Amino acid sequence: MDIIRSLFQRKHATEREFQKIMQACSARMLELVQSVASYQMEPQGIDRMLLDYLAVESCAVEEFLDSANAQGNRYWYSYRRTVAFLKNFSQICHILISVQENTRRWELLEVPEKFATDTEECLQSLRELLLAGCNYCILEAQKHHIYKEMPLVAMAAATGSPISVKQTVTLPMTRRVRHEAKPSLTVIALATKFLRLSERNSLLDIYTQSQTVPSLVDLSPEVFTEEDVRLLQTHFHNMQSMYDTFVYGSDISSQNPNINVLYNHISLILNLLESATLCVHYYQRHVHQKMSSCLLHELEIPNGMEILDKVVAYSLSYADHFRKVGRSLCQDMLKQYAEPGSITVNVPNYRGFHVRPSTLIAKIVAHYGSDVTMKLDNVSYDAKMPLELFRANEELNAQKRRQIFSLLTQNEIIHQHEDMPETFEQKRQVARDVILDMFEKKQLVVYDTDFSFSDIADMENESYFEFVKRVMIRYMAMGKMDAQIDANVTFEGDKRVLQDIKILAENSYGEDIYGNNIVLPPELSYLRK
Repeated sequence: MDIIRSLFQRKHATEREFQKIMQACSARMLELVQSVASYQMEPQGIDRMLLDYLAVESCAVEEFLDSANAQGNRYWYSYRRTVAFLKNFSQICHILISVQENTRRWELLEVPEKFATDTEECLQSLRELLLAGCNYCILEAQKHHIYKEMPLVAMAAATGSPISVKQTVTLPMTRRVRHEAKPSLTVIALATKFLRLSERNSLLDIYTQSQTVPSLVDLSPEVFTEEDVRLLQTHFHNMQSMYDTFVYGSDISSQNPNINVLYNHISLILNLLESATLCVHYYQRHVHQKMSSCLLHELEIPNGMEILDKVVAYSLSYADHFRKVGRSLCQDMLKQYAEPGSITVNVPNYRGFHVRPSTLIAKIVAHYGSDVTMKLDNVSYDAKMPLELFRANEELNAQKRRQIFSLLTQNEIIHQHEDMPETFEQKRQVARDVILDMFEKKQLVVYDTDFSFSDIADMENESYFEFVKRVMIRYMAMGKMDAQIDANVTFEGDKRVLQDIKILAENSYGEDIYGNNIVLPPELSYLRK
């Protein structure tokens, strides 16, 4: 470190000085590169520990090269991009080997038949890429005169057994297990967090809805970026941390074994998102807009981009599958701890339970997988079905008509004209005055201010009251106006679901009195997906 420290106290290093430093800095990494390259005839023998060491060492070399401005140096740039390749693909291989090994011992739900085969195919392709990268790295090191035969590699070649470290022992569980008196609180919190995080995701849908393997060239960065994938990965990492904090070391898993199954799904999804993030990162950082100088095109593997596309598609499509499976598990877990309750809220101001409010309510109920009933005037409606909620409008519209008739019988404007001649023009004027009067008194909501009534025919011997009543019934049916009524409905079901429905009602069911969308609060952000 003294020689490195003294180097950076000067403005620039000579080529010989830098060569000497890079030889020392790269020694351990090149030793590991040689070890991996020796698996050329049996790439499946490259294990996680060896990949982990290679990822760590190549990361350290990359950081040193960056601090020395290798990216801006024409001579050392090629070596730097090779080191970056090793770092990224050793990490991706490490992750997929973890996926392969863990899925053999984890309890998972609904594992697709092709999952194991697809994992192995991706791993085989990645190993080929990594081996090609290691061979290329040796050539680069020789070109930069920093390569020399390593004792460790020479020993491996002599014995015929490449250097590798395998885990052969495990330790017994001897720590005291913490008793959790209220496991339901942790289970509910974790399951609810998973549900909210795993709502329909446009990024994952790209791969599950596509008939062919989409290319990163077409998708990134225009459709999604590394940041999008990494953000989703971070959310699942936080959920894994939540389990480690509140569940691990306690007896919650013995009280509710499903919590461990959920953890397995969280960890598997996290692994898959990590591999996708690294692939997208490598594409955006080292391939996009650098196609002519991209290392993938210089390796002996002719289909490097196809492999990258295949691994991303594999990772995100299976992440989506296990996300959906985990949703069903969480809904079952929440049902186990369901707390029955009821809330009474106002009906939607704009046209009652039309498409938007009914759909949002049904999405909340479906989100938790619970059974919720809505009651209006002793009639029950299944809240998870929008069409059921639409039916409630029949009763609400009947109430609105009754209220309009009651208000019209008491309206002073109509009473003042009872003994006046009933000409058609006069009846239309009275109707205009009555509508404006009720609007000002907030008894009526008006969506169309055309009060010419040109579409209303005159009827002989029709009174002012009958004409105004006919106009309002017609225009309410056409959606040009609506009565303001103070009606309530009662929802019955799990308190957690009811709480979100209450928040929705307090936010006008996602629309203003004219039916325009309004922003929902963060608690209901999952409804926007």
